Amino acid sequence: KMAVNSLQTFLDRPVQIEKVSFNPFLLTMKISSCAVVEKDNAPFVSFEQIFADAGIASLFTLSPVISEITIDRPEVHITRNNDQTYNFSDLIPSEKKKTDLNEKENNNGAGIPGFTIQNIRVNGGSIVFHDRAEDVNHAIENISFFIPAVSSKPKFKEKQVLSDIGLNANGSRFEFDIETLPFNEG
Repeated sequence: KMAVNSLQTFLDRPVQIEKVSFNPFLLTMKISSCAVVEKDNAPFVSFEQIFADAGIASLFTLSPVISEITIDRPEVHITRNNDQTYNFSDLIPSEKKKTDLNEKENNNGAGIPGFTIQNIRVNGGSIVFHDRAEDVNHAIENISFFIPAVSSKPKFKEKQVLSDIGLNANGSRFEFDIETLPFNEG
Protein backbone atom coordinates (compact mmCIF):
# COMPACT_ATOMS: atom_id res chain seq x y z
CA LYS A 1 0.00 0.00 0.00
CA MET A 2 2.85 2.38 0.83
CA ALA A 3 4.51 1.71 -2.54
CA VAL A 4 1.25 2.41 -4.38
CA ASN A 5 0.77 5.70 -2.52
CA SER A 6 4.38 6.76 -3.18
CA LEU A 7 4.08 5.92 -6.89
CA GLN A 8 0.77 7.76 -7.18
CA THR A 9 2.29 10.84 -5.60
CA PHE A 10 5.45 10.68 -7.72
CA LEU A 11 3.64 10.01 -11.02
CA ASP A 12 0.55 12.09 -10.22
CA ARG A 13 -1.53 9.26 -11.68
CA PRO A 14 -3.63 6.43 -10.22
CA VAL A 15 -1.61 3.22 -9.64
CA GLN A 16 -2.98 -0.26 -9.00
CA ILE A 17 -0.94 -3.27 -7.89
CA GLU A 18 -2.74 -6.54 -7.25
CA LYS A 19 -0.01 -8.38 -5.34
CA VAL A 20 3.62 -8.09 -4.28
CA SER A 21 5.43 -11.11 -2.89
CA PHE A 22 9.00 -11.36 -1.65
CA ASN A 23 10.92 -14.45 -0.58
CA PRO A 24 13.78 -13.34 1.69
CA PHE A 25 15.39 -16.80 1.61
CA LEU A 26 15.59 -17.01 -2.19
CA LEU A 27 15.88 -13.21 -2.69
CA THR A 28 13.06 -13.26 -5.24
CA MET A 29 10.27 -10.78 -5.79
CA LYS A 30 7.10 -10.97 -7.86
CA ILE A 31 4.77 -8.08 -8.65
CA SER A 32 1.45 -9.10 -10.21
CA SER A 33 -1.03 -7.04 -12.21
CA CYS A 34 0.31 -3.51 -12.04
CA ALA A 35 -1.29 -0.61 -13.90
CA VAL A 36 -0.67 3.12 -14.07
CA VAL A 37 -3.58 4.95 -15.65
CA GLU A 38 -4.03 8.49 -16.88
CA LYS A 39 -6.04 10.97 -14.85
CA ASP A 40 -9.00 10.27 -17.17
CA ASN A 41 -8.56 6.49 -16.49
CA ALA A 42 -7.14 5.82 -19.98
CA PRO A 43 -4.39 3.16 -19.91
CA PHE A 44 -0.79 4.41 -19.61
CA VAL A 45 1.60 1.65 -18.44
CA SER A 46 0.82 -1.84 -17.19
CA PHE A 47 2.23 -5.32 -16.89
CA GLU A 48 0.88 -8.71 -15.95
CA GLN A 49 3.89 -9.73 -13.86
CA ILE A 50 7.49 -8.87 -13.05
CA PHE A 51 9.68 -11.54 -11.52
CA ALA A 52 13.16 -10.68 -10.21
CA ASP A 53 15.78 -12.95 -8.64
CA ALA A 54 18.45 -10.96 -6.81
CA GLY A 55 20.67 -13.98 -6.50
CA ILE A 56 23.13 -14.75 -3.75
CA ALA A 57 25.99 -13.06 -5.64
CA SER A 58 24.75 -9.67 -4.41
CA LEU A 59 25.84 -10.60 -0.92
CA PHE A 60 29.41 -11.36 -1.99
CA THR A 61 30.07 -8.64 -4.57
CA LEU A 62 28.66 -5.78 -2.45
CA SER A 63 26.86 -4.49 -5.54
CA PRO A 64 23.45 -5.38 -6.90
CA VAL A 65 23.36 -8.53 -8.99
CA ILE A 66 20.02 -9.52 -10.48
CA SER A 67 20.35 -13.04 -11.88
CA GLU A 68 16.98 -12.94 -13.65
CA ILE A 69 14.29 -10.41 -14.45
CA THR A 70 11.22 -11.30 -16.49
CA ILE A 71 8.44 -8.90 -17.46
CA ASP A 72 5.27 -10.51 -18.80
CA ARG A 73 2.83 -8.60 -21.00
CA PRO A 74 4.05 -5.03 -20.47
CA GLU A 75 1.90 -2.47 -22.23
CA VAL A 76 2.68 1.22 -22.85
CA HIS A 77 0.26 3.75 -24.32
CA ILE A 78 1.83 6.93 -25.71
CA THR A 79 -0.43 9.78 -26.76
CA ARG A 80 0.56 12.84 -28.76
CA ASN A 81 -1.97 15.54 -28.05
CA ASN A 82 -3.22 18.18 -30.46
CA ASP A 83 -0.97 20.78 -28.78
CA GLN A 84 2.11 18.62 -29.61
CA THR A 85 2.60 17.54 -25.97
CA TYR A 86 2.62 13.91 -24.89
CA ASN A 87 0.79 12.10 -22.13
CA PHE A 88 4.11 11.74 -20.29
CA SER A 89 5.36 15.33 -20.80
CA ASP A 90 4.65 16.19 -17.16
CA LEU A 91 7.04 13.40 -16.07
CA ILE A 92 10.07 14.87 -17.86
CA PRO A 93 12.14 17.12 -15.57
CA SER A 94 12.33 20.78 -16.52
CA GLU A 95 15.69 22.19 -17.66
CA LYS A 96 16.23 23.69 -14.19
CA LYS A 97 15.64 20.32 -12.50
CA LYS A 98 18.04 18.64 -14.98
CA THR A 99 20.70 21.26 -14.22
CA ASP A 100 20.19 20.80 -10.47
CA LEU A 101 20.44 17.01 -10.80
CA ASN A 102 23.60 17.25 -12.93
CA GLU A 103 25.22 19.61 -10.41
CA LYS A 104 24.32 17.28 -7.55
CA GLU A 105 25.76 14.29 -9.45
CA ASN A 106 28.97 16.18 -10.29
CA ASN A 107 29.39 17.30 -6.68
CA ASN A 108 28.99 13.76 -5.41
CA GLY A 109 31.45 12.44 -7.97
CA ALA A 110 28.94 9.69 -8.60
CA GLY A 111 28.87 7.92 -11.93
CA ILE A 112 26.90 4.82 -12.70
CA PRO A 113 27.12 2.53 -9.68
CA GLY A 114 28.30 -1.03 -10.20
CA PHE A 115 25.52 -3.48 -10.99
CA THR A 116 24.86 -6.60 -13.05
CA ILE A 117 21.55 -7.76 -14.48
CA GLN A 118 21.40 -11.17 -16.16
CA ASN A 119 18.71 -13.02 -18.09
CA ILE A 120 16.50 -10.05 -18.96
CA ARG A 121 13.30 -11.16 -20.67
CA VAL A 122 10.22 -9.38 -21.92
CA ASN A 123 7.33 -11.57 -23.10
CA GLY A 124 4.30 -10.40 -25.07
CA GLY A 125 4.75 -6.66 -24.73
CA SER A 126 3.02 -3.90 -26.65
CA ILE A 127 3.38 -0.19 -27.35
CA VAL A 128 0.41 1.74 -28.69
CA PHE A 129 0.96 5.23 -30.09
CA HIS A 130 -2.16 7.40 -30.26
CA ASP A 131 -1.47 10.41 -32.46
CA ARG A 132 -4.39 12.74 -31.82
CA ALA A 133 -2.76 15.52 -33.87
CA GLU A 134 -2.83 13.31 -37.01
CA ASP A 135 -5.83 11.19 -35.92
CA VAL A 136 -3.98 7.90 -36.36
CA ASN A 137 -2.91 4.99 -34.12
CA HIS A 138 0.15 2.76 -34.45
CA ALA A 139 0.73 -0.50 -32.59
CA ILE A 140 3.84 -2.52 -31.87
CA GLU A 141 2.69 -5.83 -30.47
CA ASN A 142 3.97 -9.20 -29.37
CA ILE A 143 7.28 -7.64 -28.32
CA SER A 144 9.67 -10.19 -26.93
CA PHE A 145 13.34 -9.93 -26.22
CA PHE A 146 16.13 -11.55 -24.32
CA ILE A 147 19.34 -9.90 -23.14
CA PRO A 148 21.78 -12.34 -21.51
CA ALA A 149 23.54 -9.77 -19.31
CA VAL A 150 24.15 -6.06 -18.79
CA SER A 151 26.68 -4.70 -16.32
CA SER A 152 28.21 -1.34 -15.48
CA LYS A 153 31.22 -2.94 -13.82
CA PRO A 154 34.54 -2.03 -15.47
CA LYS A 155 35.42 -5.60 -16.47
CA PHE A 156 32.22 -5.79 -18.55
CA LYS A 157 32.48 -2.42 -20.33
CA GLU A 158 34.21 -3.94 -23.38
CA LYS A 159 31.99 -7.03 -23.48
CA GLN A 160 29.50 -7.18 -26.36
CA VAL A 161 25.87 -7.73 -25.39
CA LEU A 162 23.83 -9.72 -27.92
CA SER A 163 20.07 -9.22 -27.78
CA ASP A 164 17.31 -11.12 -29.58
CA ILE A 165 14.28 -8.95 -30.31
CA GLY A 166 11.01 -9.83 -32.04
CA LEU A 167 7.90 -7.72 -32.58
CA ASN A 168 4.90 -7.06 -34.78
CA ALA A 169 4.61 -3.47 -36.04
CA ASN A 170 1.30 -2.49 -37.64
CA GLY A 171 0.72 -6.13 -38.59
CA SER A 172 4.21 -7.09 -39.91
CA ARG A 173 6.66 -9.34 -38.03
CA PHE A 174 10.25 -8.18 -37.42
CA GLU A 175 13.10 -10.04 -35.75
CA PHE A 176 16.51 -8.57 -34.88
CA ASP A 177 19.80 -9.64 -33.38
CA ILE A 178 21.51 -6.59 -31.91
CA GLU A 179 25.07 -6.41 -30.62
CA THR A 180 26.01 -3.46 -28.41
CA LEU A 181 28.39 -2.11 -25.76
CA PRO A 182 25.87 -0.40 -23.45
CA PHE A 183 28.31 1.21 -21.01
CA ASN A 184 31.28 1.84 -23.29
CA GLU A 185 32.02 5.56 -23.34
CA GLY A 186 34.00 5.42 -26.60
